[in-house]
Amino acid sequence: MVGVIHSPADIVRRALIALNLGSNPDAAGGPGAWPVYCDDEPNTPDNIIAVHDTSDGVEGGRVMQGEEIEYPGVQVKVRAKDHPTCYAKASAIGDALQDLVRAQVTMPTPEATVYLLAWMKRRPFGYVGKEKPVSRRNIITINYYVSVRLDVA
Repeated sequence: MVGVIHSPADIVRRALIALNLGSNPDAAGGPGAWPVYCDDEPNTPDNIIAVHDTSDGVEGGRVMQGEEIEYPGVQVKVRAKDHPTCYAKASAIGDALQDLVRAQVTMPTPEATVYLLAWMKRRPFGYVGKEKPVSRRNIITINYYVSVRLDVA
């Protein structure tokens, strides 16, 4: 990830907003809004999407040369008041990101930096269950390995 100055989780967060799967938490959102956070999970509202950097994954690269390629890990966490809403949003995100190939993502700071989100490899859904002891909100996680690079087209 030479030259990458933003975290992969923040880049994926911007991609989710650009795909209209969630909204910028700084913008005014109505009752159906799904704010997307990077490395943060505020207590309100109930329905949120949180994206976190996770452990990198290693996969065989050029097998004949014995090289391994390391990919950053990203977790997309969907939280909702009820299970059907949570599952529907997680499924929509899973489908959209799985099909994402060579997507340009623009990060606004420190200057307009454009990344190429080359691909995302999804691992199985994880149904975490309900937050306890008080809220009982549902949580589903989706884990990915990603390929991110500066877009110098």
